[in-house]
Amino acid sequence: MLIIQSLEAIIFMMKFTVPIFILTLLLISACNVDNRTDEEIRSLIKEHENELFFLSFWPGINDQDFKRIIKYENSLGNLESGRFVFNIQSADNLTKVPFQIRNTRHGVDLIYSDSYEIVSDGSRIGPERDGSGVGKFYYRIRDNLEKTLNENYEFLGSEDNSMYWKSINEPCKVVELYSFIDYLHLTDNYFSQPAKGSKVRLASCTMVLDYMTCEHYNSQIEYELNKTLEEEKQKQQKLIEAERNNEKL
Repeated sequence: MLIIQSLEAIIFMMKFTVPIFILTLLLISACNVDNRTDEEIRSLIKEHENELFFLSFWPGINDQDFKRIIKYENSLGNLESGRFVFNIQSADNLTKVPFQIRNTRHGVDLIYSDSYEIVSDGSRIGPERDGSGVGKFYYRIRDNLEKTLNENYEFLGSEDNSMYWKSINEPCKVVELYSFIDYLHLTDNYFSQPAKGSKVRLASCTMVLDYMTCEHYNSQIEYELNKTLEEEKQKQQKLIEAERNNEKL
């Protein structure tokens, strides 16, 4: 009897708690829906017009505004399905390279990532089937990006896999082009014959265009400089300690 009464009490409570829970979820969902009009978004962009450094984005933009402006830029044709399309024109065709857009604390990243893989049929892979063609295509993308940035920005220099440019006009911004390209290059004397059914990556590529404020770029430079100075200081300290230790002999 006690068990039955407990079950009845639970069922009675659920009649009230379940609708309240569903109502809470609906209210949360409603709060997350951005119902601002395009006119309101244009007014928001106008407020930040002196800070814009890529399309209608500005540094420090919150995620809600970021997503809404992606939608707005889609409607203008500046983005396609939320991606920025970099066009490479050749004599006979137009190649479209889609970059994903990512919001960062200091700006905006444009990211292109791709790989070329095959499933081996067990036969020999020689120069006629290696990743050289795709690898050259990746380098073509990078070279065109570099050419475009050189035309629009002041080149600052390069380091490892990155190159840097600075805006000529305000607002002050720095663009970093990071690129990593890898591909399998084979010759008649050097070939590969992977096991049948195995997956073989013949080429891969990652490119990131990092749009950042000059303040963030300068802080990075200062951080790396201080890090180098500290490492050098520790190195010298160890040498001094080693010399002191040797004097005890």
